Amino acid sequence: MKIKFILCLLFLCLSTTFHGQEGKMFTVDKDLSSSMLNKIYQDRDGIIWIATEDGLNRYDGAKFTVYRNEKSNPHSLLNDYVRTLYEDKQGRLFIGSLNGLQIYDRATASFTTIPMYLSSGASIDPNIATILERNNGEILIGTSGHSMFLLETRGDSIKARQISRFISSNLITYAYEDRKGNLWIATGDNGIFRFDKNNQSKHYSGEKDIAKNTVSSMCEDEQGNLYISSLKRGLFIYNANQ
Repeated sequence: MKIKFILCLLFLCLSTTFHGQEGKMFTVDKDLSSSMLNKIYQDRDGIIWIATEDGLNRYDGAKFTVYRNEKSNPHSLLNDYVRTLYEDKQGRLFIGSLNGLQIYDRATASFTTIPMYLSSGASIDPNIATILERNNGEILIGTSGHSMFLLETRGDSIKARQISRFISSNLITYAYEDRKGNLWIATGDNGIFRFDKNNQSKHYSGEKDIAKNTVSSMCEDEQGNLYISSLKRGLFIYNANQ
């Protein structure tokens, strides 16, 4: 009986000592620049980046830093409406906004704009929707209005050129590469395209629910099933074994 009493007392003492980690809510009143969030991304240093419709937010675990466009500063954010973020294998952080692509310089806390060119050679500042680094090292940039671009790096020079070999759509919403090396490209007006390692394509356009829907994200589980989220019709699943 005495042992049971001691064990119960010990349990009560421990329960008052240990407790779960409390959550914290960030609001536009004190922290975030906007409640309209487009992307949340954690870089290799553990910094949290939040793309919003009114500025880019950087959270280091203690405080927020907000970046916005400054008309007199060419190394500021291109546009306050930031759509997407991506860090490549080299640690370069890319920022895609309504009118172009930039790289963030951690040493100077500044932004450098990447020149982008149409296949005709004309310079353009497109609406950046998605950025993906493939396993072969290619970095693809999908845009809303001008299809796909491929990043070209030569020494310190970085630029992006339009490519037309992928799909028959200008409205790209998302790009993803699965574990088998298949490249998936979602569009806003012509369904989803899948390209295998041999560049053989398959077009998913007959499904009414997803053919003209905005795909916002893709991810894969351990069985190779692909989960596809949409802005209007919820979540879809592609069974790799069927």
